[in-house]
Amino acid sequence: MKIAIYNNNKIWYYKVKLSDESLSVEEFVKRFNFSLDKFKELNYNLSSLKSGDILKMPESEQYYHVAMPLETYESIAKKYNCDENELKNINLSKNLFIGQKIFI
Repeated sequence: MKIAIYNNNKIWYYKVKLSDESLSVEEFVKRFNFSLDKFKELNYNLSSLKSGDILKMPESEQYYHVAMPLETYESIAKKYNCDENELKNINLSKNLFIGQKIFI
């Protein structure tokens, strides 16, 4: 099975989910591992997250994996030699869907 992995080495866009609204901007930025100052600069000093907002995301060295059919958090964790529960916490999700981007 092909592993699809991407490096977010340029500005990209993210649509805020309902589950993101409970996070502070600082917690949200920490989840993606990039500079708070750069994030605020790109998003006009955003002070809160609202479902449906489209955010500019700064460059990051964090990688993500696109979930393929029959993959589980357990199988993805084994591929990347990381902890399954940590993957679930980072991605704020216990469920996995085909095509879902999983941050590693």
